[in-house]
Amino acid sequence: MRKLVLIFLCLLLTACTIPLGEDSSNEDLNDQAATLVAMTLSAINTPTQENTPLPTPTRVVTKETGTPTPTITPTYSVPMLRINEPTNCRTGPGQTYDILFTLNAGATVEIIGQYPENNFWAVKMQGREEPCWAWGEYATVSGSDWTVPTLNAPATVTPSPPPAPGIANWEYLCGYSGSGPNVTVTLEWTDRASDENGYRIYRNGERITELPPNSNSYSEVVDVDSGENMTYLIEVFNSAGASSSSPIKFSCQ
Repeated sequence: MRKLVLIFLCLLLTACTIPLGEDSSNEDLNDQAATLVAMTLSAINTPTQENTPLPTPTRVVTKETGTPTPTITPTYSVPMLRINEPTNCRTGPGQTYDILFTLNAGATVEIIGQYPENNFWAVKMQGREEPCWAWGEYATVSGSDWTVPTLNAPATVTPSPPPAPGIANWEYLCGYSGSGPNVTVTLEWTDRASDENGYRIYRNGERITELPPNSNSYSEVVDVDSGENMTYLIEVFNSAGASSSSPIKFSCQ
């Protein structure tokens, strides 16, 4: 580009030096040519501004930071079962299992397992490795019960009649009423059963009364004939059958 401008200036100067006569317009022409040359040289010396691309702006992303959510660690406490009413503690979660003993109202025992299907809780008992199962209907759960594992129900056993009661003591007193002789009888026995439905008392082969589970005594006054032989029998029973004590025999002379 600069070469073309220089060539143009040379031609212009050459044209200016050609004599045109004595006409005063020569001077004007020379002045105009000089002005044009000066402007052209100024343009040559002025640096050409190139089109420089603008820098691409950098996008700065500011990450919003909020208040961190605190991590809550739950507090653990031993799961416990508080007995509200007397409750049988069994070898398994159901009434088909043997009764080990009865938990009294107000007792508190540690829970080590659960059987949600029947609402039974396996509890830890002192001196026993296997758990004892208590029904949750008459109990209140406290502590971290969500940590308690679900246990499988133990295998059931074929029900059997309860063991026969043992005679602890018996007494009889022969007397006389206005209508004739009578006898006062007192019977006491050892309750050896844990799954009984009740007790039956027999006199001379006839059932005279039925008592609830865990009973251990009975007494009555009955009219007798002089010299009559008396025989008493104590029977314990459940759904599988019954067992009887040894007979008690006496007579009033």
